[in-house]
Amino acid sequence: MLIHTSKFRLLSMEFEHLEAIIAGENRLQEILNVTVPANWPIKPEAFAALLNMKEECQLRILHGWWFFFIFDPVRRHLVGATGFRGFPDSDGRIEVGYELTPAFSKEMVDEEILKSLIGFAFTRPSVQSVILRSAGSLDKDYVRVLRNVGMTKYLSTKAQIEWRVSRDVYES
Repeated sequence: MLIHTSKFRLLSMEFEHLEAIIAGENRLQEILNVTVPANWPIKPEAFAALLNMKEECQLRILHGWWFFFIFDPVRRHLVGATGFRGFPDSDGRIEVGYELTPAFSKEMVDEEILKSLIGFAFTRPSVQSVILRSAGSLDKDYVRVLRNVGMTKYLSTKAQIEWRVSRDVYES
């Protein structure tokens, strides 16, 4: 599956890609035919964990609740990865997350990627809200990005903040 934004392309990850990430960035670079930074991903073990849940992952892929590579199609660079952390829950909430390579940790990327994921999630009638969990303290630029995509603080602890945008807010 491929999702287009005005500046980026999101390509659904396959198990071959996960295996390449674990093997090292050169293998992923060969498969995707893009530049992959040497220091990405920050936590390759997270991708290894997905391979251990192959059956559940296949269902998520089938239903579109999966992970995507983010590409800059002009420069042919890997920008990062993004996606959904599981299926929507019984209340219609789906969690999004992403990891950008250091070269692309910019406001513009954050906002465009979040908008595309939120928009994709709300194409499904069962989704009533999209959430994002962040560290307890965020810089003001990132908070502005979250607010620009319609998210507001929903739950807050010292360690974590849950941001949320409801279908009603998104569609208004």
